[in-house]
Amino acid sequence: MFKHKMPSKSYLRFFHALPIQYSIDIYIDDKLTFCDRLYEDFTDYIALLPGEHTIHITRTNNPIIIFSTTWDISDQIIYTGIIAPKTKEGIGIEIYKMEDVTRPIPSNNFLIRFGHFSMNTSSIDVFLSNDMATFKRVSCSELTNYTSLKPGIYTLQIIDSKTGKRLLTAPNIRLKPIRFYSIYMIGTGLKEFPLLSVISLDGNSYLKI
Repeated sequence: MFKHKMPSKSYLRFFHALPIQYSIDIYIDDKLTFCDRLYEDFTDYIALLPGEHTIHITRTNNPIIIFSTTWDISDQIIYTGIIAPKTKEGIGIEIYKMEDVTRPIPSNNFLIRFGHFSMNTSSIDVFLSNDMATFKRVSCSELTNYTSLKPGIYTLQIIDSKTGKRLLTAPNIRLKPIRFYSIYMIGTGLKEFPLLSVISLDGNSYLKI
């Protein structure tokens, strides 16, 4: 008997890294998909069929579109859309389309990457140990590749690559085996939006594609 092949799908979530005071709504294909999302929020992942999809952003309960784009979603890919400033001066809005890459994790390790979305901060070095930078010279709007580390409790330190100035320290980060993580630096470094590190368990840890 002929069996119909089930349509494949991909997954998409968003991370609100845009330093603004108001919440936002996110529409996919003109349908309100995520409502009242605040700065620092991650959405859940949703399943999407491959192909073109329109994405609109509005202020919550305001129909005026403040950003619009069209994405071509590939087959069996997990995506994170990072909503952040478009320029280093913090002007405009962009959604940075990033793939949550699926790959084997070395035995009893985890995989981690770093995203730099503090647009008015220059390139940075990221330390998860005291003696060696885990990621070097990470530029604005860059999301590094995953790297493998042993599980444990870590202290994150972020250093300005040019001056050596310590920008951010976050102690007591517990990272578990057989998981994919992302750490993002966001904010402007000013009083209203100080520099922050935000840690995410990525969907490639648990989604099946």
